[in-house]
Amino acid sequence: MQNLRLIVDALKNATKTKEAAFGRLHQRANQLQNENHELRVPKNAIEDQVDQAKQAIHRLGTQVIELCNTFHERKKTIHDMCVEGNQHREQIQEEAAHLKDQQLFVMQRRINRVSKHCLQTIAELQEHLESQKRRQSSTMHPNWSQYLKKVHSSNSLLCNNLSTPCSVKLKSTYDEHLANLRG
Repeated sequence: MQNLRLIVDALKNATKTKEAAFGRLHQRANQLQNENHELRVPKNAIEDQVDQAKQAIHRLGTQVIELCNTFHERKKTIHDMCVEGNQHREQIQEEAAHLKDQQLFVMQRRINRVSKHCLQTIAELQEHLESQKRRQSSTMHPNWSQYLKKVHSSNSLLCNNLSTPCSVKLKSTYDEHLANLRG
């Protein structure tokens, strides 16, 4: 009987232990359920934040695409402006070359007119000198014939330079003739 009593006591202890274990399990289940609820709220908040982040990334992607499109449009505009600028530059260079040619032509005509005038003046002076030479051949200065030769050679030099635009040379030669005539 004593064995029976020990068995009953053991069963009672086991029941108490079982009830205590069930109580602890129930308490732990409640605790886990509360923790699960607490975790579920941040999980929903995190999912909302993830959704917001995805939307923000999508908006940023759209803005990047728009910026790329704007960049390519502006790049094309700049390229078109460069092409147009090159065309204007070429046109301006052509116009400048044309103006330069026109100015050179006008200068050449002026030089030719001055040269012809110089030659005409020299020819008149030569005629005048030859007529003076004929009139004063007896009283001619000994250097007078050398001067006439010099005038004749300068006249040839002027004739040779008519085709080249060297107005400085013509002017100096003309000034030299005038200086010689004066004195």
